[in-house]
Formats: sequence, structure tokens, C-alpha cells
Amino acid sequence: ILFRELTVDLLVDPLRIGAVDIGCSDIDVIDEMLESASLKDMPVVVALNKANPLARCSSLRLDVLASETFILPAPDSHHSLYNTFVNACREAGFEPVDPYFVDTLPAGLGLVSANIGIALQHRLPSLHCREVVYRRLTSPKLRLQMKLIWRKQDLSPTAMKFIS
Repeated sequence: ILFRELTVDLLVDPLRIGAVDIGCSDIDVIDEMLESASLKDMPVVVALNKANPLARCSSLRLDVLASETFILPAPDSHHSLYNTFVNACREAGFEPVDPYFVDTLPAGLGLVSANIGIALQHRLPSLHCREVVYRRLTSPKLRLQMKLIWRKQDLSPTAMKFIS
């Protein structure tokens, strides 16, 4: 099994032609050739460089982060996370100023690790950066719903086992 991170716009065609067996996305992909299933929703956390003074807090409210530099998902039509995070900031009373944009979560973690900014994300235990700490977001309590996506037909036995 090969795991690769792709943006949704780059994921759908490889799924359709069988170059990718299973994808994972934060948005619903509506396509007659594909099926999907929701995974357990995950809380949004704040990823900070351990040198950031806010890293001493065990949890954070979003409004406390207003003066921080945000690292956000790229604002394109395939990233609902961008809208989710920016709308949450607006509801907390601020707009992220001069944010950095990334296509993938590992790219965002690299920028956090370099102390360039902070990121809102789901916490993936498999991605570990020594310079990055995660703090609970207490207000608002955001949750992400990820989905597995696969072709309706011609699914390999390994992929079927993974899905089940």
C-alpha cells in the first residue's frame, strides 16, 4: 500500500482511473464513480512551535491567537478547511493578517517547526516534529470530519480490507 498526500483536485482523477485505491478528504466528493464513508470526527488543535510563549498554555481560545501569524490551507475551491478556519477566526472577532498558505498538512507543520507561524489542524499522531506542540482549542470547539473515498468498482482485496 502506497500512502501519498494529494489535494482533492489531484486525487479524484487518479481514483477514477485506479491509480489510487483509497483517498482521504475533508470535503464530500460527489462523483458517480466514487463512494465515500465518514471517519470519526476529530477535534481541531493548535500547532505551535515549542518556543512560542503560548506553548506554555494547556489549551487556548481562538481569540487569544488573533495577533499570531496563521498557516492556513490554500484558499482554493478544493479546501473547505480554509473556509472553516477563516470563518472561525471571524466569529472570534478577527481576520488572520498576512497568513501563509500550504497545500498539505506536513508543509504547514514544517513552517510551524521553523517558528514561522501557528496552524489549526487535526492532530495526526503519525506526524511528529520535535519543535511542534499541540494545544486544545477550547473556544470555539471545532471538529473535522474526514472521509475515505474509493472507486465503486474494481477495488483491490487489500483496499477492501483497509476500508472494512
